[in-house]
Amino acid sequence: MNWLLEEPLPIVFVTVVAEAILLGALIQTGRRSALAAIVAVFALCGAALIVERAVVTDREAVVATLGQIARDLEQNNPSVVAAHIASTAPDLQQTTQSRLARVMIKKADVKGKPEVTIYSQGNVRFAEADLKGLVVGDDQKGFVQDFKYFRRFLVRFRHEDGAWKVYEYEEESPL
Repeated sequence: MNWLLEEPLPIVFVTVVAEAILLGALIQTGRRSALAAIVAVFALCGAALIVERAVVTDREAVVATLGQIARDLEQNNPSVVAAHIASTAPDLQQTTQSRLARVMIKKADVKGKPEVTIYSQGNVRFAEADLKGLVVGDDQKGFVQDFKYFRRFLVRFRHEDGAWKVYEYEEESPL
């Protein structure tokens, strides 16, 4: 049922269909009970949309984390980006900081909608995000200007200290 809390379109679709049926019943019968049902369905739709908006699922939290990582990359502060890396991945933290120290990022963006899978082992929750990302920047030494780095990323997260943290990633040329 998580899909119901992640997308408003199914709620709107079911509401439109139900309202059309009830409107047809109102026109056919002229009963006030059909009008009351129309109002009730509309109110339930509003409540369902409020709940959908208020509840943040793990999948939505991972997508939000990816967006935050992209914004943090644009700040060109390696320690801010390293805060998104799990404590169990010190090598990844070191590699990330050394790579970011060599470039000046102008733009970082997640292209399209990432495909996110959530799973768990015991009490630990994990996520895997498959996405395409674009980074535009300059080499710190000035040799390369406005490079465009467009790749397909497979980013693996673990839920740690109340946040989703990267512990591993793979990249390849986009398809």
